[in-house]
Amino acid sequence: MNKVLIPAPRNRNSFFEEIELFSLTTEYTYGSMESDIDGFDAVLIHWPEQLFKWKEPKAGDLKRLEQILKKWSERLRIFYVVHNLRPHRSNNSVYQELYDLVVRNSDVLIHFGHYSKEIFTQKYPDSINKVAPHPLYRSSMKVYKKELARRKLKIDSGVTVIIIPGGVRSFKERKLILTSFHALRKPSKLLIVPNMIRRNINQCKGYYSLKKIIPIEWIHDFFYYKKYSNKYRLDTGFVENEMLSLLMSAADIVFVPRLRNLNSGIVYLGLTFKKLIVGPDYGNSSEVLRRHDMQLFDPDNINDIKRALNDAGQRLSSFKFPHSDIAYLDGRKVAGEWDQLFN
Repeated sequence: MNKVLIPAPRNRNSFFEEIELFSLTTEYTYGSMESDIDGFDAVLIHWPEQLFKWKEPKAGDLKRLEQILKKWSERLRIFYVVHNLRPHRSNNSVYQELYDLVVRNSDVLIHFGHYSKEIFTQKYPDSINKVAPHPLYRSSMKVYKKELARRKLKIDSGVTVIIIPGGVRSFKERKLILTSFHALRKPSKLLIVPNMIRRNINQCKGYYSLKKIIPIEWIHDFFYYKKYSNKYRLDTGFVENEMLSLLMSAADIVFVPRLRNLNSGIVYLGLTFKKLIVGPDYGNSSEVLRRHDMQLFDPDNINDIKRALNDAGQRLSSFKFPHSDIAYLDGRKVAGEWDQLFN
């Protein structure tokens, strides 16, 4: 049995639990950078910034990490999962140094597709790069019949439901989502975004003065969160799997609003629930979407994004899933491939 240390807390994204559940020759343990490495065979790093609890590291932190990586490399193999090219929230010099530090000190780089493997093979010619699949969310999610899910959520059967199940990380993504949805030519439609980027209205200039004379919070909710429209269900918090399962089951189309991300768990969530997916023709995600004949768009062209969402709307009446076999993404098979990485 290979013992692997993941030097960070368990992530809310439950994708890796599928691998842990079905692994036969690998035992994964969550810890921290300071964890005792006695008895371990390898270290597995998912997101470099997760090592610092998603906070921007200081120069001293990077020096400490460099020392820890050196200590690990003397006794263990270091594996790094290339989830993205850069952090989602920032790309300043500190984060660039953090990412480069992890890549340079890793023995094996794990990719969810060939797109990123080719990039890193060229950029780091001495690195060892392996492709391993991202599993479906079959064990952590429950698939309901659409009619039952809609009844529980009080959504009419004739409504076309678009869902963005992942967190919306930027105002640019928010604008893309709302603009595209507005252009969707469906007489009855509903947009569900459980985790929209939060806007702190009380930090806006003039907030406290305006609050005394107008219902500014009500106005903000009306325009920003669309709270009083039956075409939108927008919220700003993490959604537990039970509720997310209902929302996904009730949806018709899964929309991936990522512009230049290598990977997106939304793609595999959509496949888990056998939904029609609309996503960017970019990165590893496009390899999966193309394989299953999903709707692709040019992430740099808002008109093409609108076109793709409308094309998906037209396909709904004839859409049948799957277009190709998805057994290769089953947790048992994927866990076996990950086991092989550590053998």
